[in-house]
Amino acid sequence: FSDSEIFSQTVAPLPIAADPVFTSPTYTETTVTTSISSPTTAATVCYTINSSSPSCSSTKDNCTVGSLYTSGSLTFNTSTNLQAIACKADHSDSEVVPITIAPPPKTKPPEFSQPGQPIYADTGIEVSISSKTPGATLCYTTDGNSPTCSANKESCATGTKYSVPLSFNSSTDLKA
Repeated sequence: FSDSEIFSQTVAPLPIAADPVFTSPTYTETTVTTSISSPTTAATVCYTINSSSPSCSSTKDNCTVGSLYTSGSLTFNTSTNLQAIACKADHSDSEVVPITIAPPPKTKPPEFSQPGQPIYADTGIEVSISSKTPGATLCYTTDGNSPTCSANKESCATGTKYSVPLSFNSSTDLKA
């Protein structure tokens, strides 16, 4: 026998799909919204919302555990443990990236210094308004209409922003 030809091959590990990225959550009064992307072009992103780890199919184009993220927003109205993984053919899977997102806590209702007591015209009375929610904007009306906060929650859309105790010398329908 004669010697065979020598063949060579460069062996290198597969590139790794970049970890998925969650957008900064956005909030409404009752929900929280995020979306997912992968810096790896054309990567498949799988996610779970039940604390199990997502995984990709062997062909890297679908999920064996979890849901396939395609585009758009994910919106939740309860605290959610969200996990995501990115995969792509000829790549190793990314790490599983977890995030816990939750809607904002409810603002505690306002409290009056004279709760439920009528305001008598002949005595005059001072009423303070407070909330057990630190930093809450307190809005009030005295015309029978319901007050509302502005979209940015820093001022009042209807009513007046509370800042100092209110004095009354006549019967008043105070709402906060």
